[in-house]
Amino acid sequence: MTPPGVHINKTALAIIIGLLVVIILGFKYKRGTDSAFFDKLSDKKIESNLQQQSKVRDLHLEELKKEPEKEIKVNKEHKQEELKKEPEKQQGNKEPEKDKKENMAAVDWKTVDINSVKIPDEIVKSANEKMKVEEKTFKVMDLNIFARTVKPEGECKGGVVLLHGQSFTSKNWAEIKTLQYIGAMGYTPMAVDLPNYGNSEKKDVDDEVRFMEELMKAINFTAPVIVSPSMSGSFSLPFLLSDPKNGNKKSHGFIPVAPIIPGNYKQYIKELQIPAAIVYGDKDSNFKNSVENVLSKLPNSRLFKIEDARHPAYLDQPEIWHKIIYIFLPAAFIMALEPKIGDTSLQIPHYVQSDANKVKIEDSTIEIVLGESSCRIFTKKAVHPSVSKSKGDILLLHGSSFTSQTWEDNKTLQYLAAMGYNAIAVDLPGSKDVNSPSASGKYSLAYLVCDATNVSDRAKAFIPVNTVQAPDYSTEEYSRIQIPSAVIYGENDRRNENLLPNLQKLPKASLYKVKDARHAAYLDQPEEFHKILYNFLRSLEAVENSD
Repeated sequence: MTPPGVHINKTALAIIIGLLVVIILGFKYKRGTDSAFFDKLSDKKIESNLQQQSKVRDLHLEELKKEPEKEIKVNKEHKQEELKKEPEKQQGNKEPEKDKKENMAAVDWKTVDINSVKIPDEIVKSANEKMKVEEKTFKVMDLNIFARTVKPEGECKGGVVLLHGQSFTSKNWAEIKTLQYIGAMGYTPMAVDLPNYGNSEKKDVDDEVRFMEELMKAINFTAPVIVSPSMSGSFSLPFLLSDPKNGNKKSHGFIPVAPIIPGNYKQYIKELQIPAAIVYGDKDSNFKNSVENVLSKLPNSRLFKIEDARHPAYLDQPEIWHKIIYIFLPAAFIMALEPKIGDTSLQIPHYVQSDANKVKIEDSTIEIVLGESSCRIFTKKAVHPSVSKSKGDILLLHGSSFTSQTWEDNKTLQYLAAMGYNAIAVDLPGSKDVNSPSASGKYSLAYLVCDATNVSDRAKAFIPVNTVQAPDYSTEEYSRIQIPSAVIYGENDRRNENLLPNLQKLPKASLYKVKDARHAAYLDQPEEFHKILYNFLRSLEAVENSD
């Protein structure tokens, strides 16, 4: 029977490639050249310079539900001061301060000082006193494969497969209590003796990828975290890199310990998007180069160089090794969480907030040709310095009182880039051919309605922020916009009575009410606005990944 929490195979991944998620703010509409302008704008094919960022650096759903949510009352005249002064308000049962500090270590796995991490005393005690190692044998490719495991107390949070190096076996993981620590942390570890090693059958395999696939079936684990030292890299890396774009379906996370890297797979390392905690010892002269210059190119990774440690760094410094596991596993398994459209239960991971501060904004102009006329459009593009490939494109328009600068000032551009998207904000034009808009709804809705039969080719999703629509749009016209829509509106927006009824006609619309916010909800409550975006985009990824 699959341990609870182990059989999870639908994770959030890169989608919306080549399409647009349109974030729309607006007040009024006029038919005319607006759809043509939007066609030209979307045809510009501004190439993405962003790469998918891992979303895998937060806590499990049960832990997330305990996290405090910021409900800041905004004074209309002094909202910025209030945002700085208002304390966080806890929802639900109050989480002990001690547990909050421990959770923070797991959230910040990419930046936390590993030496400052403290594994909770109850986990240490459970690992040393309660966790009992059990022995099992599985049939894999007609071979008898020996394994050691530990059964965690309570509900299992996920599975962890531990391989081994050439001079070692699964026994080593029990001797240094890695199995016991993983079990005490709430996960199900499975350490296997690879073919020809330990207590497994003495026979070589000529297809490592197939062996790993059959092993996962035999132990009944779906997308576990894989721990892979040294020689075992000849099994784990071909398994993950044979189809790197679907690596998340094979593993939620990867902990390579100075592994062998098969030469014919090196070219695919940059394509594997699952989170990876890369471990090596500072005294490992033979593998240091391959770790720092090749394996480090895993796009969603962190290097953990363990001091005073040789090639099997986990043996020389087991205490540091277990701290790495402790902060990494909760982060890795966040990928298993699949918010549904309309849900906002997931907190934005702390790594996104941290990465948003690294994002640079590039200003540029593009030329849009409309018949015999043309206009130059000012744009702002969010660029993350450490990534080169995005999950998809997000185009942000603006309302009549705002410009693209608004999206930089409230950090929406930066947050979207930190989430892994290619985000571009534009200043809408004004000329005799394209009327200067008081809002953007006249562009976006004209663009979607004018060819609604092919709307999914024009946009993957639609995010109107209480957009004012054309008065002459019919229910039938709205019903043809068959793409997921996140309708965001402020609780205190006096225009709600007139605006929401039409937006509710969108057949795949989910409504998101922002508390203590007026019409420009993204300015009154930017944190809540970004949380809605995060959950909506994650839900789109989960739906796409399930197809």
